[in-house]
Parts: sequence; structure tokens; C-alpha cells
Amino acid sequence: MFRTSKKCNKALDLLKVISSKSWGADYFSLQKIYKSLILSKLDYCSIVYGSAAKTVLQSLDSVHHQGLRIISGAFRTSPVQSLYVITGELLLQLRRDKQCIKYYFKVKGNRRHPMYDRMLNPIFGLLYANKPSCIPPFGHRIREILSTALKALCPCQRRNLLLGAILISAQ
Repeated sequence: MFRTSKKCNKALDLLKVISSKSWGADYFSLQKIYKSLILSKLDYCSIVYGSAAKTVLQSLDSVHHQGLRIISGAFRTSPVQSLYVITGELLLQLRRDKQCIKYYFKVKGNRRHPMYDRMLNPIFGLLYANKPSCIPPFGHRIREILSTALKALCPCQRRNLLLGAILISAQ
């Protein structure tokens, strides 16, 4: 994780040089460079390091925020939420959750996948429920991610999604 943030900081230095006020690149060019140099590194293996401690993940969040400030030209004191609105980027936690959900459905669609049984039937559920200091494995984390995603939907979307899942599983 620290190696990733160090590599991203080097890429941020390059982005700072390119984004000079008098002769620098425009917003769209900076955004493309940011996505290719930094976001690709932050997204790579995000499924695995999504279970890391919150303090470690916050160090990656600060790299992300610094990159958003550079490409938008915002001040260092500008609020993080406004950076997300200006740039149209997602929070890193939401990006990690999105990657996890994509991986979950990829594994769920392939019964021969080595993670199929471990993900759909995770073991030691009570251990992780009663001991919050233990970091739960992917099978438990994805259940939490999916339940929060379902709660965020309005009731009609939830009903349509569940009906679609029932129809697909019946086939």
C-alpha cells in the first residue's frame, strides 16, 4: 500500500509540472492523464486491499484528493466533497465497492471458479460478527456491500432488482 502511494505521489509530481497555470494542459487532458497514471494504480487490486485498515486506505484517499485538486485547479483548502462534484469522480471507497461487486458477479456466474464456494458460503460468520477487530474475508465484506447498495435504492428499484434476480435464478 505504501509503495502504491509512493508511486502515485511521483505521478502527481508529473501532473503538477504539466498543470502549470501559464502554459499547462487543459482540464480534460489533465483528467485523462490522472486516470491513466494514478487512478489505474489505485484501482488495481482494490478488491484485495479493500480489507486493509482504514488508516492505510485514508493514505490512498489523500493521494486521490490531491490529484483531484491538481486537475481541477482548486485550492488546498477546498472541501473534498466539492472536488468530487467538480471533477465528477467517485470516492475511492465507492470505486472499491464497485470493483468488488463486479468481481462477485463474475465469480457467481462461473461455478468452476476457485472462489465460488468460499464467496457464496462464507464460513465463521459469527466470529466476524462478534469481533469487529477481525477483518472479514471477501465473502462477508461483499454481503455488507450488497446490503448497503440495496438499502440505497428506492423501494421500486429494489423490487425490480429482486424480481429480476429471482427470474434469472429460476432459469
